Amino acid sequence: MIRDNGHDLRASFDVEGENGSFVITFHSRGGAEDEARNPDYIPGLRVLLSRLASVDAILKQVLLDSGPARKAVNAGLMVRYQLLLPGTSELYLARLDTGELRRHISREQKSIKVLTGEEVIKTDSRGNGTRRIRLEILVSGFRSAESLKAFLTFGDAVDVQRLQMTIADSGWQEWFKLWHSILRAGENIGKDRYYFPSADIRAQIVKSKNGSIPKTRFGIGRFGRDWVVEINPPNDAGKEDGLSTIAIDEDDRRWLLRQGILHKNHLSGRIDKEFRQLTNLRPVEVEGAKRTWYPVELLDGSSVDLPVGTLEFVKRCAMARSPGEVMQVTDAIRYGAAEIAGSYLQKAVYRAEREVMRRQGYVWQALKEIADRNKIDLTKPCHAAGYEVDGFLENAHSAFLIEIKTTTAASDIYEGVGQLHLYGHLIKGVKAAKKVLLLPKAPRPEIVQAVLATGIALLFYEFGHDNKGLTVKFPQETREFFGFDVA
Repeated sequence: MIRDNGHDLRASFDVEGENGSFVITFHSRGGAEDEARNPDYIPGLRVLLSRLASVDAILKQVLLDSGPARKAVNAGLMVRYQLLLPGTSELYLARLDTGELRRHISREQKSIKVLTGEEVIKTDSRGNGTRRIRLEILVSGFRSAESLKAFLTFGDAVDVQRLQMTIADSGWQEWFKLWHSILRAGENIGKDRYYFPSADIRAQIVKSKNGSIPKTRFGIGRFGRDWVVEINPPNDAGKEDGLSTIAIDEDDRRWLLRQGILHKNHLSGRIDKEFRQLTNLRPVEVEGAKRTWYPVELLDGSSVDLPVGTLEFVKRCAMARSPGEVMQVTDAIRYGAAEIAGSYLQKAVYRAEREVMRRQGYVWQALKEIADRNKIDLTKPCHAAGYEVDGFLENAHSAFLIEIKTTTAASDIYEGVGQLHLYGHLIKGVKAAKKVLLLPKAPRPEIVQAVLATGIALLFYEFGHDNKGLTVKFPQETREFFGFDVA
């Protein structure tokens, strides 16, 4: 079963493997009416591929795995390589149109001839593109087959009523270390402190004197002396003797949990019974627990590069300590615990940001390649404060300050215009360059005129796809503007 937008698709699959290397067996469709088996094979496979793409999975290969195919291999009539679906090897799924890939997989199943003794038949049944297949994948962030299957089954959504957990009384130390490594994805501001500008939150990992798992504390702002909340490892997780712990849900995924208690400090008095009301968080059910536990971060299967759930939890604690202040919290406030850990596997906003960065990287790489062919320098000058130009291109006659956007949304255009004018004053050596906003297509005419009126040139590129993934092409007008004679 695969759940998609609240609906259950009748499509079954199994997952084997561990530590990022897995085999997915997607079962065949067959039967009719009441005897139907996996009638939602096609939409189910589409959802499965889309979810794998969202976590940057690499498809190593897809093999026909039907009963006759396995028998042919076991009888020595065929080798596994003959069951490989053409065009399904070493694919970076995030770069592909997974709908087209699903159609390709179904088409290619029909092309494989399975040998059965002296007889050669075209596949197992003529025209059938819904047979059992074996997908071999690599995907980081998933340690167990159970956690990957849970994600592929339910996607980002997790029903909070299903979050029934058991405290992990062994092995929890490694999960705290993993959580610390996620925190270190923030901007290092010294002394094992990390800042997350999108949330305006800083974290400090404080090493213990006896060599045990470090403690961690969080505050609002890049610098400051006050701390909102600490999330520290327990002495003995099985005894609930600390305010934080590691728990395991019914799908064998590890979570960082914390009790809803904030000790008295300079920001507020002690907060305990009113924690739920002040933060609008909901606790999860923990088997045999005498205390109330709230989710902080999903650790097993997390594919984000930021501690999304932790940052949201800290914001809620800050709200509780300063209820009169306005905090920028996510829409999760409407839903409670299941959304606090960033949709738990991956918050939509961060997925969108990763996709923007990925596509932007393709555009830059394509621009770099055509610049190199024309022996023109393309660089990315930056400011000491961290501001970085998307591209600074300099030919024999002119220099160009380039900002790349992957949509024509108003917010992208406003941002691009502001960046181009700002960078000219911030970054040395680029002020005299011609300012260029590079877009995938032309925006509305009134927007075009407004941008041109600011002294910025509008140029365009085109996204496409081939069997290797996303492609980028520059039309003749763009090439000529930059002085590219060689396409």
